[in-house]
Amino acid sequence: MAQIKKLNAMIDLHQTESKDTVMVSQYEDMKQRFLLELKEIMLGYQIEVQI
Repeated sequence: MAQIKKLNAMIDLHQTESKDTVMVSQYEDMKQRFLLELKEIMLGYQIEVQI
């Protein structure tokens, strides 16, 4: 969860400060991978997560 919060902060920073779309894409991709990993973990506990 902390990783996702940090990624959200970095996405916001690059969207507002630097306008660096490449970095935004990279951070969004990392966030998506973390969310998919979290979804898989939660399925082990029979908790369905929609992303």
